[in-house]
Amino acid sequence: MKTRLKLELGQRDALASPTDHYGNFLNSAYRALTTRKYLFGIRKKFYFPELETSAAATTTDGTAYVATPTAALIVRGIWDTTNDAMLSWIPNETYWERTGRADTNAEGIPTEYTRRGSYIYLSPTPNSSSISLTIYYKKKVTLLSATGDKTEIGAEWDDPLIKLAAIHGMMRLKEYDFAEIEKKNWIEDVSALIDTYYDEAKAVRQHIQPDAMYLRR
Repeated sequence: MKTRLKLELGQRDALASPTDHYGNFLNSAYRALTTRKYLFGIRKKFYFPELETSAAATTTDGTAYVATPTAALIVRGIWDTTNDAMLSWIPNETYWERTGRADTNAEGIPTEYTRRGSYIYLSPTPNSSSISLTIYYKKKVTLLSATGDKTEIGAEWDDPLIKLAAIHGMMRLKEYDFAEIEKKNWIEDVSALIDTYYDEAKAVRQHIQPDAMYLRR
């Protein structure tokens, strides 16, 4: 990827040594692509199925929280696998206003949760050390560091990622005119690519909707 990026930016050896700016541009673009809700005004959400995952956690009796998975960017939901129930999300403020979190008489089976940094707080405070939870979350990608490293998203994003890294590089080099030209091309290509991610949802809706002949009755 760095070789192709170097070509995009005009084979500038000064960007490769002593600091690996090509690698920095790639990781900056990789992070932006996988964490930002929108890029360059594209009003379509980026959704990478490869980054949606889960991790197991177990409650501790009398402890109001469990650890957020290390790589979690966004917690999507929590399933109590022991009691076969989904926990409901509540805002931090709602949780902090509640009293009795340290009262053993107020403990019970958690039904709600809220995330605060590296911890997920449960309400009520667990009354058992054997409640198993499954935490569903979108993870943060591991940045590229070695030759041959592959991204954690589909290979179809390799070209857009390199182009985005080139745009980041041009912006850092204050080549704003060139960056704007590349942005327009990038937006057009990526908008079309994003649309393919909606095909699955469309297929589901089409599968369950009534036949057209019944709609006319």
